[in-house]
Amino acid sequence: MRFRSDAVATNEVTYAWEKDGVALEDGPTGTGSSIFGTHAFSMIVLSPSPSDAGVYRCVVSSVCEGPVSVTSDPANLTVCAADFNCDGSNDFFDYDDFAACFEGVLCPGGATPDFNRDGSVDFFDYNDFVIAFEEGC
Repeated sequence: MRFRSDAVATNEVTYAWEKDGVALEDGPTGTGSSIFGTHAFSMIVLSPSPSDAGVYRCVVSSVCEGPVSVTSDPANLTVCAADFNCDGSNDFFDYDDFAACFEGVLCPGGATPDFNRDGSVDFFDYNDFVIAFEEGC
């Protein structure tokens, strides 16, 4: 997921991205995803997991002619783990695509069969996917 700030200024500005009001830093999130560009006009959440869902904002600041900060409108990130093929709906094709990926056939769009992101592919991944699928989005 890519977020972008379209702030325009005639002087040097700094960018600081936040999630739910908490400042973000580049690197792994601890849930299998990574964030890059937390101090740039464009920020990426790579392989977002449900715990990455939230409200993201960018604070753009300048010190020219006195300190000035502007906070962007909120950008909401929602993550539906059961939408395995990322087609925008939770349906049989997600289940079929996960089963094929789990069996080592083909994983859609860089997806991984390590559904719970614990570093190993096992029954717990399959079970966790089935639970998420049944809960829906």
